[in-house]
Amino acid sequence: MSKEVQEKLVRHLAWPPVRSDAYGEVEEWKKPYFEAISEALENADPRGNVPYWPEVERAILDAYQDIVIDGQDVKSTLDRYAEQIEQARQAAE
Repeated sequence: MSKEVQEKLVRHLAWPPVRSDAYGEVEEWKKPYFEAISEALENADPRGNVPYWPEVERAILDAYQDIVIDGQDVKSTLDRYAEQIEQARQAAE
């Protein structure tokens, strides 16, 4: 979070800082990336704390495997994993 670290992220990675006083120089070739990332962050709706997120990630990866790799039916597969996610959500409450 320090200004110095945030300026390095801007300079070396073209990543917008979390501090408004830490905008450094972005190399010319990195400016389109910096601008795209900045715009995306302005329009982002960050995910709140989801204590069961590991279960969500596992469901996403398993659904990808089942549908894309194994060729399973899309709707029934997504319904099955949606139910798993819902159960994880309820268990976390």
